Amino acid sequence: MRRTKEDAEKTRQQLMDAGLVVFIKKGYQAANLEDIAKEANVTRGAITWHFKNKKTLYRAIIEEGSKKTKLMFNDLANNYIEPQEMIEAMLNILISERHRKHLEINMLNNLLKEKPAEFIDLVELVQSYLTFVIGKLADAIESGIKKGIFKKHLNPDFTSKAFFTFLTGFFTDFETLYHNYSENEIKDNIIGFFNEILLV
Repeated sequence: MRRTKEDAEKTRQQLMDAGLVVFIKKGYQAANLEDIAKEANVTRGAITWHFKNKKTLYRAIIEEGSKKTKLMFNDLANNYIEPQEMIEAMLNILISERHRKHLEINMLNNLLKEKPAEFIDLVELVQSYLTFVIGKLADAIESGIKKGIFKKHLNPDFTSKAFFTFLTGFFTDFETLYHNYSENEIKDNIIGFFNEILLV
């Protein structure tokens, strides 16, 4: 019984990964269950068993991706006392997951740009998630300023938004602009770039 449950969860995640790829390639309207089943290497019936329809799958990808990222930022904020360590840990995790984040960011950008009426609640969810993430970054920057670790002239709100914009651009374009760099080179340079701006 345990094995069956694990297999079902594995198939569900496989379908979400495939849906993410197909929704990015074709857009929500043009994507269909046959394309997603083919990408996941499963039957169309597997999709309807797990998600009922395309709309439910799309919704699950957005909701669960947003929830995981929010939990990650919460954990980082709770587990790292020093703001510099928290930001470096965040960058390490995000850069390691850049291939998936590339797809997720593009999907979120498409959702926010198109604002489809049937997914207006998802648009609001994503906007609240962006506010939350930027807020956690701003809190870390403000804490670093108070501790004398970060430059005192920094505006935490503006700086956190600028960093978020940089990271969004990185995840959107990394396959085009950064593919010649190793993972360690990317991490070292981005962390160095952030520290150059932040540290006293």
